[in-house]
Amino acid sequence: MRLWGGRGRRALRWACAAGALLLPAVLVVVLLSDRPGAESPEAAVEQLLGGIADLDGAAIVGVVAPDEVADAGRADDAYTRLESRVLREGEVPPVEVDRVLAAAEAQLGGSASRASLAVLAAVDLELGGLDLAVEEIDDGAVRVYLLDGTLAVSVDADRLPGDAVIDGRGPDGTRASYDMALAEGWQRDGDEFQAYLVTVEVDGRWFVSLEASADDLLGPP
Repeated sequence: MRLWGGRGRRALRWACAAGALLLPAVLVVVLLSDRPGAESPEAAVEQLLGGIADLDGAAIVGVVAPDEVADAGRADDAYTRLESRVLREGEVPPVEVDRVLAAAEAQLGGSASRASLAVLAAVDLELGGLDLAVEEIDDGAVRVYLLDGTLAVSVDADRLPGDAVIDGRGPDGTRASYDMALAEGWQRDGDEFQAYLVTVEVDGRWFVSLEASADDLLGPP
């Protein structure tokens, strides 16, 4: 699971990489669930962002558009399009946080191992101050704008596997922290815009559609 690029994005990239490790284990459970999705567009986006912060694979998969869960290639194509044209310019995390997160990304690799699980236990993410607004596009499709919100990152270097630490300890020798403002600094083809995701209604429930978000932000492929 990638997120489109830019400075100061390592926390989100790391969270998505970590969340991706959890997806295979929860996918079947979610698909068998009686009530996937959310009750409103805002709740769908909040669940997605909360799932990323909590590394909750079930929450993430459960609120992504069902067609995109069933066909991972569609979501991957949407990520690729967004990654090429949408970025976030902004503050750079303190070097000790960036180094630990970089090491954590490398340690995670692409599979759930004992070492990768140790990395998950060493990095805490907390979503706070989320403020959303909605705009209807047409029947069954709604833009959900991110007006405010913070992803607080706290890394405990002493809990990381030894080979995952690259001079990454915080000022007190054990923990470093960083608050990332989620709603600021977004650019599309070099022009600033208010970040949003498109949600779609399926059988009375609301889901985040990465494909519809890419189409709406960038135009059809």
